[in-house]
Amino acid sequence: MSQYSDLLSPDQEQIVSALDAFTNAKIWQDRIEVVKAQKDLLLSEAAFKNLCERITRSKAGQRNPAQSTEKLERHLRFLEDSTGWGLARAFNA
Repeated sequence: MSQYSDLLSPDQEQIVSALDAFTNAKIWQDRIEVVKAQKDLLLSEAAFKNLCERITRSKAGQRNPAQSTEKLERHLRFLEDSTGWGLARAFNA
């Protein structure tokens, strides 16, 4: 279980799990597949809030060593672009 999932509701646990799969994917094509499969969760306001909280923790030095602040911010921009432009256009941006 993720370090971010302490005392979360079932929906929040699903969001954390989806975000973990997205941010831990090794290549962008795998991330695209995660977003396609879990679009409703990953493009939700709750997912954006959770990812922003991860970025804040990362900047404060309380982060998972595998996830740099820059990487998390890149993931956030991609999800934001996917929401605004659609997945295909965001991937090609």
